[in-house]
Amino acid sequence: GEDVSLVLETADGTVHIDGETVFSTHDIHHDDDMYSMHALKKEMPSFPALQQAGVRYRWDGEQTFGMLERSNPLDKISRAPQ
Repeated sequence: GEDVSLVLETADGTVHIDGETVFSTHDIHHDDDMYSMHALKKEMPSFPALQQAGVRYRWDGEQTFGMLERSNPLDKISRAPQ
């Protein structure tokens, strides 16, 4: 998995939380010619490319699972010519 550790600054001090992705997926449908994609592009033409992941977080001897989501505007992504 990818290291997605983080640091929280709180009134009580700094908290370090270890994070590691356990599964991940990304949106690859922006070039699809499906009816649902036509509708999405019409309603939200600037809908970003998404990457979503399940993450295992650990701190102070505790462990939990959560979700991570990242996005990029489509106009900020360069693609190799096909």
